[in-house]
Amino acid sequence: MAEESHSTIKLKPATFHRLQDFAASVGRPAAELAEEAIDRFLSEQQDLQWKPSSELEALSSRELSQDGAALQSMSSQQIKFMRQQSLVPLYIAEPIIGIVDGLLQGDHSVAEVLRKGNLGLGTLNGLDGEVVVLDGVAYHQGAEGVKVLTGSERTPFMSVTLFSKARSKQVELSPVGDLQGLEGQLKGHFRSTNVVYALLIEGSFLYVKSRAVCKQEGSVRLKDVAGSQVVREHTDESGVLVGFWCPPFVGSNLNVPGFHFHFLSADRQRGGHVLQLRMEQGTGWLQEIHRAQVDLPFRGDFLDSALLTSQASADLRAAEQDRS
Repeated sequence: MAEESHSTIKLKPATFHRLQDFAASVGRPAAELAEEAIDRFLSEQQDLQWKPSSELEALSSRELSQDGAALQSMSSQQIKFMRQQSLVPLYIAEPIIGIVDGLLQGDHSVAEVLRKGNLGLGTLNGLDGEVVVLDGVAYHQGAEGVKVLTGSERTPFMSVTLFSKARSKQVELSPVGDLQGLEGQLKGHFRSTNVVYALLIEGSFLYVKSRAVCKQEGSVRLKDVAGSQVVREHTDESGVLVGFWCPPFVGSNLNVPGFHFHFLSADRQRGGHVLQLRMEQGTGWLQEIHRAQVDLPFRGDFLDSALLTSQASADLRAAEQDRS
């Protein structure tokens, strides 16, 4: 057991190594990361499940050594904060199998989802266009262009997380001639393909091909809506890619397996689900995610459906790929 002495504890070796491992995943000194995390929390009051104590405020100004030795006598509040930081979940408002099978009317409002994260992807009821969340703002990418959502809109599927560049591994990306080249480059920076990654890429794009699905009436399976989508081609754009990597064992029924990106131009006026691209240069941030939280609907259509899980993977591939 850890030996506790007033305001500090001596960590068991396994806990200490987990903290060091988390720091290694983002390529930064563990003590430096801990100090920044505490300072950020005290200044921003992020929505975690505990409040800072006067003891923590005093400790936050303490000089932490860069060799990691100080971590062995961190306060219990500091350790709890680090664990919260490293276990930020991927939140999924209704599993994607619902829209794959044509259940297009969701219960969650966009505002409810935004309380769970500041970066993510999704759609609106009726498969009405694409949704991208960046810096806590939800943008609707539809047939008429891009607009900021009010929060009252409903969604049958959105996935978000609490993203922070400080919690992420920063990488410089080389020019790529297609989307597959970018995906391969990003994979080369993964510690493991068996965890989820939240991905943010800021860059200059020679070409982006994006799509936005048009709103559907009634129940339409996802793979059958390709004929009612708006495809746009953008050239010489600066902007961002927001996305996720989900392992295949997580995807298909809960989320899109593999990579899934939406593009948003620097002026926030253009974008959509990414079908293809060429990138001149970019900087990426990769945030590892080791937890998932999924809200399952109470609606009768979901409860009574015989969801075709065996076809979900093939249907998603058909819906997500570039058919040109």
